[in-house]
Amino acid sequence: MNLTNTFFSHFDSLTDPREDSYKVLHKFHDILVIAILGTICGADGWTEICEFAEAKLDWLKTFLKLPNGIPSHDTFGRVFSLLDSETFEACFLAWIKSLSIDVKNEIISIDGKSLRGSHDKKKNVKMLHIVSAWASNNRILLGQVKTEEKSNEITAIPELLDMIDVKGSIITIDAMGCQQEIAKKIVEKEADYVLSLKNNQPSLHQDVASIFEQAEQCQYKKMIHKQKLEKVHCHGRIETRRYTLIAPRDQQLFGVRWPHLNRLGMVEVKRTVNNEVEHIKRFFLTSLDDGYTLSLMSDLPEGMVPEEGKMYVEQVGEQLRYVVQAPNGDKIDSFLDIKTKNFSTKTLRELKLKILAETGKRGHTARDQDINKFMESIRKHWNIEINLHWSLDVSFKEDLSRVRIGHAAENLGIIRRVALNLLKQEKTSKVGITARRKRAGWDNKYLLKVLMADSHFKKSED
Repeated sequence: MNLTNTFFSHFDSLTDPREDSYKVLHKFHDILVIAILGTICGADGWTEICEFAEAKLDWLKTFLKLPNGIPSHDTFGRVFSLLDSETFEACFLAWIKSLSIDVKNEIISIDGKSLRGSHDKKKNVKMLHIVSAWASNNRILLGQVKTEEKSNEITAIPELLDMIDVKGSIITIDAMGCQQEIAKKIVEKEADYVLSLKNNQPSLHQDVASIFEQAEQCQYKKMIHKQKLEKVHCHGRIETRRYTLIAPRDQQLFGVRWPHLNRLGMVEVKRTVNNEVEHIKRFFLTSLDDGYTLSLMSDLPEGMVPEEGKMYVEQVGEQLRYVVQAPNGDKIDSFLDIKTKNFSTKTLRELKLKILAETGKRGHTARDQDINKFMESIRKHWNIEINLHWSLDVSFKEDLSRVRIGHAAENLGIIRRVALNLLKQEKTSKVGITARRKRAGWDNKYLLKVLMADSHFKKSED
C-alpha cells in the first residue's frame, strides 16, 4: 500500500522525540502509522494497537520497514508520551487547511469535551478538556484547542477561531461562549454568530427574558418579529418548537454592547413523553439578519442589475424608489409609500427593516432568510454532541481510556480525531462508526478507501 498520496504526508515533519533516536529498535514513522491505522481499525489504546499490528504483520511489512518487528505497547506509550502534542496538533491542522472545505453558509459548532480518564489524582494531573470546532454540513472536525479546565473555554475559543477559516459561516456556541469578546472575534473573522444565553449572565438573561415576556403580553403588536413553528415526532416523544426572532427599531443602539447584534432569539419547546408535558424556553443572541445590504441609488451603475442580496434606494417625491434582484432572478424597479426627511445612508440604515418588511410582502425580497438560518443553527448545533463527542465516547471509548502519562492523552485524542474525520468522510458504507472501524480491520481494501476518504476535499492543482 502506498501512503504517499494520503493525509500521512502532512505528518512527515514530525521528528522522533526519543533521545539518541539513532539507537532505537523501532522507527518513529512505523510507530505513528501503526497507531493511526490501528485506531481506524478498532483498536483502543496501546495494547490493542500492538495486538492489531501483530495480527497484520505480514501486510504491514509490505509498506513499512519494521526492522525489529512490531514495537511493544510500552514503546507506543513511551513515544506518544514524549511527542510534543502542540507539534502533532499543528500537523493535524495543516492537513485540514490543505483541504478545500467550503464553509460559506456552514454551521460551525464550538463546544468543549472532557477526557474523563485523563486525570491522575496521585500526581495532581487534572482532567484534559478539549474545545473543538465541528462543521455540521461537511461532517468534519476543523480544529481543536486543549484547556486544563472547562472554565478556560472563554480564552480557548478566540484562539480556536484564529486557527480556522470561518468566513461566511454561522458560529454556534453554548452559554459558556456567550461573551462580548468572542462575539467581536467572530465578527472580525467575517462570520455570524448564534450564542446561547443562560443564567451564567443573570442580568443579561433577565433583560432578554423580560423583553420576550412583554412581547407575549402584547402579542408582539408593533414589534418587528418573525415566528415559525416546527413539530418533531421521534423516539416515542412529540416536540413542538416555536422559534421567535425580535429585531430592533434602532439598530445602532441595539449593537452598542454586543458587536453586530441584530436579533434576539427564543426557542420554546413543548415536549410530550408518556403523556407528561414539559415546557422549556431558551434564549439567544445572534448577528443573523435578512441577508440584504441597502445602498443609495447613485451607487448603482446605469443599466446594471443589482447583485443578489443588494438593494438600491432613493427618495422620489412622496415615495421611495427601490431596485433589487428578486428571489426568482428578475430585476424589480418599484416604489414604496415611505417618506423621510434628509434622506441619506444613515436614514436608509434606520429604515432598512421597514423597507424589507414591505418588499418581502410583495415577494421582491426573501422574507424568512434570518429565521430559517436561526432554526437551522439551533438544530445543527447539537451535531457536535452527536457526531463528535458521542462518537468519541461510544465508538472510540474515549472516556474509558486511562492513558495519561506525559502528552499521551492528548496525542491519542488527536489520533482518534484523525480516524473519526476519515471514517465520517467514507461514504460508500452506510453503517455506523463502530461497524466501519471493524470492517476496516477486516478488509484492507476498505481501509484504503478510508485513508483516501478526504480526496473529495483536496484542492485542485490547476
